[in-house]
Amino acid sequence: MKRKLPQIIFTPRVGRRKNPKDKPFARYLTNGYFLFLAGIIIGCVINGFMSLPSFLGGGTRLAAILSGTEAFDFGGYFLECFALCMTSVAIVFVLGFTAAAVPVVYAVPAFRGIGFGVMMTEIYSAFDLKGALICLVAVIPYAAITVVSLCVLSMDAVLISGSLTRFLFAGDVSGVNGTRLRGYFVKLFISSAAAAFGAFAHCVGVKLLMTVM
Repeated sequence: MKRKLPQIIFTPRVGRRKNPKDKPFARYLTNGYFLFLAGIIIGCVINGFMSLPSFLGGGTRLAAILSGTEAFDFGGYFLECFALCMTSVAIVFVLGFTAAAVPVVYAVPAFRGIGFGVMMTEIYSAFDLKGALICLVAVIPYAAITVVSLCVLSMDAVLISGSLTRFLFAGDVSGVNGTRLRGYFVKLFISSAAAAFGAFAHCVGVKLLMTVM
């Protein structure tokens, strides 16, 4: 008789849903979006009272570029932004192969949200009302593409991690298969491409803003 592991939070058994209208993929994807938004709010609030490390968001350097105190190297700046995004994507991807790593998987979008909250706060502090325009043109599109690239991958990482957890603790191999793993690598490619596109959109936004600042 096969042992059954009690359901672990955020480790769905897609084939055994009681409610056929329940869509776990959409639900877990939405969880990532809300955590990212919560991270932005937390970053804005905390950075308003105390200075958080600038590497979280990079708003200080962006302010220096737009104010003309630092030269803008499109290629170098793009690589830095892309590397930051890809670090988050890589962390989520690796965590997908770790049992019971679901809480940490969802912490990554929240942490990146905090970084964008820090960036927005620093930009607004440096440029006042102009900071809202900067965020609208260069930061918000960057953040939107980043959260999609992270949450799409996080959704599969949750399922992979849940399957590994059930396999290790209950001997249930139903969720461990080549099709799911191949799909996971496809999602990694899509998330990486989205990260590159987000970094490129951010750099283009900065370049456009430099002509009007």
